[in-house]
Amino acid sequence: MTTSNWWRYLRGLAPAVMLFAIVLGIIIYAVENRLRDEHEFEENILKEWVLETRVGQATLGQLVEQYLAEPATNQEQRRDAVLTHLSVLGEVTRTNQGLLPLFPFVYRMELHFTPEVRPDLVWSSNSPIPRDIKPQAFTLVDRLDLKAVLLVYVQLRAFASRQEEVTQRQAQMQHGLSLIAIAAAAVALLWVWLFLHRERSLELSEYRSKEEVDKLERQRLTEQLLREEEELKRKEAEKQALESRTKLYADISVLAGSYAHNIKNLLVRPNDLLERCLTQSQSLEMDKQMIGEARDSLRVISERTQQILRTVRRDMEEPENKQLNLNELAQAFYQQWHHLALQQWKLELLIRLHDHPVFILGDASHLQQALENLLCNARDATFDERNKRREQARSQVYTNAQQRREGLLAAASWMGRVTLSVLRSENQALLILADNGSGMSEETLKRCTDAHYTTKRDNALHEGLASGMGLGLNFVIRVIEQHQGRMEINSQPRQGTTIRLNFPAVKATVEPDLHSYANE
Repeated sequence: MTTSNWWRYLRGLAPAVMLFAIVLGIIIYAVENRLRDEHEFEENILKEWVLETRVGQATLGQLVEQYLAEPATNQEQRRDAVLTHLSVLGEVTRTNQGLLPLFPFVYRMELHFTPEVRPDLVWSSNSPIPRDIKPQAFTLVDRLDLKAVLLVYVQLRAFASRQEEVTQRQAQMQHGLSLIAIAAAAVALLWVWLFLHRERSLELSEYRSKEEVDKLERQRLTEQLLREEEELKRKEAEKQALESRTKLYADISVLAGSYAHNIKNLLVRPNDLLERCLTQSQSLEMDKQMIGEARDSLRVISERTQQILRTVRRDMEEPENKQLNLNELAQAFYQQWHHLALQQWKLELLIRLHDHPVFILGDASHLQQALENLLCNARDATFDERNKRREQARSQVYTNAQQRREGLLAAASWMGRVTLSVLRSENQALLILADNGSGMSEETLKRCTDAHYTTKRDNALHEGLASGMGLGLNFVIRVIEQHQGRMEINSQPRQGTTIRLNFPAVKATVEPDLHSYANE
């Protein structure tokens, strides 16, 4: 309902409400005025009875004045006179309850003095005082230095004849006022009904005139909603197609970056061997040996390139899961990398195999790529730790040149170490790679698996090596998830890093071939 409609209804209902309010006010005023007159009448009777009644020749006020004016030696006689007067007032109303309709019934009277120059005087009818009875106060003496007040616990309208008369008058008054109220309410309701009936008729006519317009508007809105739903469906389809393409590009980026990074590492060894053949004077037999090693390394690179092609054709999300023995996979990885790690990176690669074969279902190509990425990260961490040790040795204060030389040599000759372990725990197979490198800070540890997050950019150790793309650990964690496994990383600054790869273990069904791991 609009503001104008509310205002229209208020104006229409205002006369009826005002009429009913005026009549109700008159009724309330009449009832209160009548009750006030009755109460004042009874209070005046009670006041006159208390102040003017004489027992003998004196009123109660005169007896109290005499009691206060009397010296201490004659107080008892005056006090007895006051008590006798109070007793007579109380006993008259109690013993003549049915004969004196205009008199109240007194329960208790208390005479108090302020200040307390005399003890309080009390008369009681020994009848229990009702809870709704409040005392009536009458001042008998009122001087600047002294005041005497009589508290009377009295029940007004105590007798049947008086009460019946009052009740009849009130009933007559209420009957008349009720008739007036009913008539006023009937007039107000009639006014309201007529007003509402007229307003309803106006609303119906307005509704009928607008109904056709609303029908056309609803039809227009329905057509508009249908068009918007079709547009939303089209946009949702485009969004899903874009997300699919984005995911595909991201997968290709991770896969290509990881393989390129590992092929680059594989090329280091043959390039180094060929460089030594060309620049260093060696015997013919030594040259043949280095050329042979370079040829073997290039053969591995060729085989790795074939793996890339096979993986791209079948989609990275669909690995070729076969039964793998983690002992043999780790052994083949060690044979491929330990010479290069020791000679080129000053990195000692150690291997610890389980006493018994540990089998999983997995893709050897993807797992090799994952281990190579972890090894490269460990290599970089040991490079960084060696640099930090060198900087620490340079900045340290020495007592003599010999001590400084020994400190610098110790820092330069520090050897990095990576240990690859194969374990089995109940139904879990584990590959654990631990290094003694520089470790990771808490912030780096939280973000190390994010794609394109890296701490290696602008690092002089990696200039020209195409490092720092931030895809290594992201690729590893995706490979582990494809094998229904999980990766746990534990690292602290200057205390190394330990990475646990957990896989579901399976029972052996066929005997794996060690050469198959090396070829892949």
